[in-house]
Amino acid sequence: MNFQNIIPDTSISLFVKNIWVFENEDRNIKTNLPFFADGYPGLMFQKTDNGLAVNPHNKRMPEIFLYGQTLKPIELEISGAYIIIIF
Repeated sequence: MNFQNIIPDTSISLFVKNIWVFENEDRNIKTNLPFFADGYPGLMFQKTDNGLAVNPHNKRMPEIFLYGQTLKPIELEISGAYIIIIF
């Protein structure tokens, strides 16, 4: 898995704390990415071989979505290759 933490340009830094990019090209792997609650809302784009589920809710997510303040930890479950970009 490749990970990048991109510091946003000052023109958007008032609205965007971080830009995270997660990538994996291995089609034969199952990945679980834990996320801890940071109290911030976000925007996520994901392109995966077999979709992405948010646990503990086991909810399948669309390719792009907004989410509200994170108050409890979650885990992203991904099967196969993926790219995830989170603002």
